Amino acid sequence: MLLLVRHLCINVFSMAAALIFLAPAHATTSNYKCTIEEGTVFGPQLAFSYNAKSNVILLRDYVGGPYSHDLTLGNVRQTGDMLHFGLEFWTDGFVATRESYSLKFEDMLLEASRDSYDIDGGHTNQGPTAIGICVAADAPAKKAEAPSPDGNASANEWSTTIGKNARGLAYVNMRTELHEFALEFHCDENDWEDNRLGVKFFAISLPRLHARADTTARLSLFFTLPGGAVYRERLDAHYSGGGQGDQAWLGSINAGKSELDALAAAHSINILNQDGEVAYSFAAKGTPIGVAAIRKHCKLGAE
Repeated sequence: MLLLVRHLCINVFSMAAALIFLAPAHATTSNYKCTIEEGTVFGPQLAFSYNAKSNVILLRDYVGGPYSHDLTLGNVRQTGDMLHFGLEFWTDGFVATRESYSLKFEDMLLEASRDSYDIDGGHTNQGPTAIGICVAADAPAKKAEAPSPDGNASANEWSTTIGKNARGLAYVNMRTELHEFALEFHCDENDWEDNRLGVKFFAISLPRLHARADTTARLSLFFTLPGGAVYRERLDAHYSGGGQGDQAWLGSINAGKSELDALAAAHSINILNQDGEVAYSFAAKGTPIGVAAIRKHCKLGAE
């Protein structure tokens, strides 16, 4: 079954935990597949097609949505480089929940929000929100790979966690792991005051980078960007020799617009030792989701 929308809701159907709509894509239609950040109420995958000429959305796949009631698609509109559309979920004959989606074509980030309503249409709850990253489904997927120190490639991905810390502040943690090494960027909603983004590099001793408690080192993060461009950010770090799994170089970097733009766009992130040599490398697949969460919840990267 195909769900077709032109400006207004026009079709209703039953939906189980996973929705699949199969229809041939028109030649003028662009196909998108989106992955939404983990740990949210939204389904982890949303696939749809959009025909800009006729302003029509074709909903193809919504995997993982915890819904068992009827659905309609809300109004579709495009403003500048933003595409907006909505999903409406029905219970006992009224719209109980509306989900709103906005896709920014420039960086392919998808913002999702959910609002709840009572039987009289009153707004009972605003939120939650989530962030996703979309790709053009017609294009071949590219793996973001970075060499490990022994020259082997690895397609490690980044995961993003959003929550409340012990002080009740919203926080974001984005992390990737490769073998016994890991790299994290973290912040909370108060970090906009000093405009710094926390960094943790979990590592054992590496060439010219001896891991010993209370050791300090002037490291660098070296971002490899599309088109061969690079961006380098200094990282003054000290080593915390905690228990197993908590041994890491700790520091922070400036969190301006250029730094977060580089983190989101990078193909790989290299850790450079004090001599400017590559100590370890991580791929950067999935960083746009984490960076978008940092901008939203920690209010960093505005300038």
